[in-house]
Amino acid sequence: MGIEGVDLYGGTRHSTVSDLAIRKSPETAKIATGHTTNRAFERYMRIELDAVRNIYEDVRPQCQESVRDFQTSTKP
Repeated sequence: MGIEGVDLYGGTRHSTVSDLAIRKSPETAKIATGHTTNRAFERYMRIELDAVRNIYEDVRPQCQESVRDFQTSTKP
């Protein structure tokens, strides 16, 4: 690319691991990328705050429904 002093390996590894973890699960991403320790895996696994927010927004309706179901099942 003609850019000196830039290591693309770390950046692409980070992007790959993060994308796999979001699309599947952190455990699946760890297996798929061949990491054997959590320390090595976590070095590349960085999910951005917006991605975490999106995950919670996706499951929020299910959680609210579960709470309602629990509340109705425990009423005397």
